[in-house]
Amino acid sequence: MMEIKHLFGLLGKKEKESGRRTEGMEKTKEVKKKKCCIDGIALLSLAKTGIIETAVDFYDIILVPSLIEEIESQKEENEPEALYISKLIKEEKFLKEDVYKNNDLKLYGLFGVELEVVSHFLNGNCDFILSDDAIIRENREILKLNVVSTPAFILSLINKGIITKEKGISAYAILRNDKWFEEWIIDECIRRVKTCNTLNTLNEI
Repeated sequence: MMEIKHLFGLLGKKEKESGRRTEGMEKTKEVKKKKCCIDGIALLSLAKTGIIETAVDFYDIILVPSLIEEIESQKEENEPEALYISKLIKEEKFLKEDVYKNNDLKLYGLFGVELEVVSHFLNGNCDFILSDDAIIRENREILKLNVVSTPAFILSLINKGIITKEKGISAYAILRNDKWFEEWIIDECIRRVKTCNTLNTLNEI
């Protein structure tokens, strides 16, 4: 069973301040979007919840080649989420980047999309991985991966004021219905939202 400290404790370092005061005058720096490499499960979850279009306004979300191929394949089968994501791809809402694959990662049980996502992170091409894949999460410590789950990502968006608490709770209801996550994880996330207990438990990503 996933430990709560792993679910919420690996959300990366806080963003640098966007400005500084010099001689009484405030000079602002443009804050670059953080780059996130996403896997298929997390992308599907964010699409179903309707949060993906908001997320891409605040993060550069990278789709690896194998994931784009999967989306195109599902689109041909008229899968609604695939059609929706394909539309966003055409609108250039995502980054599409080539990946130098580290095939040694197969020794850790990583193949396909997951191998490309982890390779891209280890090659220094993104700030964190957004994934709900069990194999990626099992290897995060040994490979030193900065992995964020979909439930924790939603909490962070609420924490930043990017989405409302109501939108977050609605998203958790959809995730609960999909039954990908254990009930206690969803319950804990909703409890934190309702008790305003996100600021003290989440680092910024």
